[in-house]
Formats: sequence, C-alpha cells, structure tokens
Amino acid sequence: METDSPLKLCRNDERGAHFVATRDMPAGTRILSPGCIEEALTDGSKRCSDCKRGVSEQDKHCLFCSNFATCTKCTKEDLWRRHQKECRAFNALEMEFEEEGLTKQSAVAIETNARENLFLALRWTIHRSETLYGSDPWLQGIWRNGTVPGILLSHEDKRDEEDISNIHATANFILELANSHAKAQASVEEIRQFLQIVKCNGCGIMDPFRQESIGIGLYPSGCCFNHSCRPNCDYLPDANGRIQVVTIRPVLMGEEMTLTYTDNVTQSIKERSESLSSYFFVCDCERCTKEVRMDLQLDSEEELHVTKMEHALIEAENSDTVALGLEKFKIAVKEMWNIPEFHRLRWKAYHGCLIHAEVMRDWETAETAINGMLKFHDEVDKMRSTELLPVAKVGLLVKKAWVLSKISAQRSVESRTIITTAISALQPFGVDVLGLRLWEKGFLTCKHVETIDEILYAE
Repeated sequence: METDSPLKLCRNDERGAHFVATRDMPAGTRILSPGCIEEALTDGSKRCSDCKRGVSEQDKHCLFCSNFATCTKCTKEDLWRRHQKECRAFNALEMEFEEEGLTKQSAVAIETNARENLFLALRWTIHRSETLYGSDPWLQGIWRNGTVPGILLSHEDKRDEEDISNIHATANFILELANSHAKAQASVEEIRQFLQIVKCNGCGIMDPFRQESIGIGLYPSGCCFNHSCRPNCDYLPDANGRIQVVTIRPVLMGEEMTLTYTDNVTQSIKERSESLSSYFFVCDCERCTKEVRMDLQLDSEEELHVTKMEHALIEAENSDTVALGLEKFKIAVKEMWNIPEFHRLRWKAYHGCLIHAEVMRDWETAETAINGMLKFHDEVDKMRSTELLPVAKVGLLVKKAWVLSKISAQRSVESRTIITTAISALQPFGVDVLGLRLWEKGFLTCKHVETIDEILYAE
C-alpha cells in the first residue's frame, strides 16, 4: 500500500521521522488523509463535531453539556452514543471554567492549558481504545492501541521542573474528572505522556473559510511532517471534516514534505523562533538560513518611528470604545508612510482597522484594510519566488467579497469574481464549497442572509 503512495516515511538522527515525495507533484495534489486518534473543538456548541461546519439552532445540540452538536447532515446515532460516554465529564469540565475558588490542581490545569487541549485529553482518556476515524499506511506503526512506539516525541527530558509539575497536575485533574463522571481508560502516567505528546504534536483544526483555528486533533501520521517556514504543504478539513494534506507548490521527487507550525506570513525570524521554542528545535529551513532579507524587512527596528508606531498600535488596541479604537487605527495607517512596505507593523495596523471597522459597519474602511493585508501577502509571496496555492489568503478573500457586497449592489459582481479565486484555492482539499458556489453564481447574496455563515455553510 505504501509503495503506491506519493509519500515515503523516513527516519534519521538529523530530521527524525519525516516524509519525502516519491514522485514529482504539482501544487494542489492531495497526498494524505491521516487517521485521527482524537479531536476537540474550542466551542463544541457552535460547530458540528463531525464535519466541523457551523451549526444553527435548528441543528441537534446536547442540552446537558452544551458542548456537543451535529448538523442535519451528520446526525448519526453512533456519534451520539459516543458522546453519551463523555457528556457528564464534559459538563463537569465546562463548570470548572466558570467556577470560582478552584482547587490548586484545577487552577493549574486551566491556567496552563488551552481549553481545547483539556477537552482533547479528557476525550482520549474516556475513549482511549478507539480510533476516532480513518486510517492510513503508517497509522498502526506509529500508534498501536493507544500506545506510542517512540516516533511521536514527548520531549520530557527537555522540559523544566515547573512544566513537568504542571503537566502532572493536569493529568491528575483529567483522571479525576474521567473517573468521577465516566470511566477512565488510561492511567495518570499515560495521560501525562499524552498531554506532552499533544503539546508537541497536536494539530490545530482550521476553519477553511476563515483560516482560523477552531480546535485541536492528534493525527499520528500527520505529525511526521516536519516544520519549514517555506512549507510545500498545507492542511484543511474536507467536506466530511477529515483532515487533508495537500501540496501548495510544485514538489520534486525526493524532496521533504513540510508544513508550517507558525505564522510564516507576518512573523519575523525572531518571533518564529520564540513560537517554535515549545517544540524544542531551532529551524534551519532555507528562509531562516538564506533568505534573511525578508525577515530583516519584516522586523526592521532601525528607525525610531517604528517604536513610536508600536506604542500607537498598543494605544489603539486599548481604546475605551470601538469607535475611538477605529479612529486611532486609521491614524496609525496614515502615519505608516515611512515604515517599510513589508513590515509587521503595517499588517498589525491594517488588521486592527479591519476588526474595528467590521464592528462599526464601516465597510469602506474595512475594504481599505483588507486591500492592505492582501498587498502584504503578495509582497511575502514575491519574496518566496515560488507561486503558491493561495490557501492562506482565502479568509481575506472571502471577507473582502462580503465587504464589497455590503458597500453596494454594483460591487457584487466584483465580489463574485473574488469568490471564484477562493473556490479554486480550496478545491484540492475537498472542502464543501456549495455555499461559495451559490454566492459565485449570484443565488445567495448579503440581501438574502444576515450573516456570512449562512452563505459559507449553506446546504
């Protein structure tokens, strides 16, 4: 089975477990749908637990824990039977987030872990003997019956005492919840190992239309893609909510297949190094070792004006009202005239403008901000000297189309052209783009719906 695959799993001391291409591939080639051990959404009440699409009040929601839902397409009895095992434990964990006067153990767990990581660990502790979905040629070799033969590293030997202590407290907290409200299938030592593995190998679940993280999952084979700040692959959930890894630029036979673990658009080499410190390695990709020109421009601090603008953006973020914040961000954008065109502060200024303009329904300002962010993306792509599948731009493209349709009916034609680009970028991942297709053809517009989700998740 592996011989027919576009991937070969290799191991060596320098790169660890990693995938290389077995043949030349163009951008947009689907190369892997990794089997999933467990997933957890950041807010299970707002998305279908199976396909990850947004849900409405008409869809099926768990009324007890308020942290599980399925859309009409995915309302399957086996999903709800599985949830019954975890429901009371989910409810108990949800209550811990709202309680005051937590025990020391609870407080440590909640303060040192992302919400979705705790739900993921709790789910695995209860369902350990099961694989959530899917399989692939390498899954059983990496993850056998809930055990890890050593390919997925926990890096316990590199953690400081405080981190190890916090992880141990969290493991005890998870075990107590599981035993009190369900039936734990793992020991505290196994939960502790799982938590450490997730910290280094957990994969964010991305909303394909917004390019925002909506949860976390553990996909053992997917963890064997090493990091690069110039990746040749990306991943998104398909129409059924299953993660698909796809090439985003042409790949040659023998080339290592990589993903990015950081924000490789707006972060400089210094910021990326800080982000990667929790993975316990120093990146030595081409961008970090040879293409320093890009990062020097991203993070240039030679001019005194840069420090002044940083303070201005912090002040805008901390404004007392949204209206005041918007005005301050607009002033900041105007005063960027002597900041390099390709500098992280420009992105931050435009991003702040966009967020505030959306709340104030100032669509012209929102359009200006999005154009600035898209221009920033284009400059990054030019520096990479390789044409990429524009997956990372999809969120901005969809938002721009929405904003244009809000400005006037005349701009709706332009917005539909933009949506065509977004559809092309998402197509290789198998994402359900029915709503975008209806938008592209003019059957759904902002006149027909109140929120953009009604278009994105149209059935």
